[in-house]
Amino acid sequence: MEDEKLIRLIRNGNEHLFNNLLKKYDYILKSLAMRYRNVYYNLRNDYDDLYQEATMGLLYAVDTYKFDSKASFKTYLNITVRGYLNKYLRKRNSDNLVSLEDYEVNVKKTPETAVIYNDLEIKINDYKLSLDYPNSLIFELHINNFSNNEIASILDLSYKKIDNTLYMIRKDLKRVIK
Repeated sequence: MEDEKLIRLIRNGNEHLFNNLLKKYDYILKSLAMRYRNVYYNLRNDYDDLYQEATMGLLYAVDTYKFDSKASFKTYLNITVRGYLNKYLRKRNSDNLVSLEDYEVNVKKTPETAVIYNDLEIKINDYKLSLDYPNSLIFELHINNFSNNEIASILDLSYKKIDNTLYMIRKDLKRVIK
């Protein structure tokens, strides 16, 4: 069954069909839960907790997906689940530093560059954790090489809003890094 039709039926009270959608996209939920567990292994996150949050992201995606969006449900789901997992980790580990693989750069590892790189990574992680949910989504998509047009389409926001948000993030991040 097509995603849009299935979502419409679920929204119209056929909650039992949610299991069909869950079975269809379970591989995404499991993959993201496993990825987050492996990336943030030092925080000792339980896979089952991460999977549960990913499932909550699926529920939210079903409730909020816009049928007139240019993004497919699968794309929207992926972004929404990542947002839920990031929010969960922020809330659960607000006192801990998070090591994100997204910020890895190819630097010759010497003691000096290791210290500089570690300091930079901490500052970027702290900054990312300080962003509110919408800006965090925009930042996440940007660091995953989505263009401003693609981000605007996925989040159903104007190009100008995305451009302005990324400008402010870059400006603020430069201040934080100095």
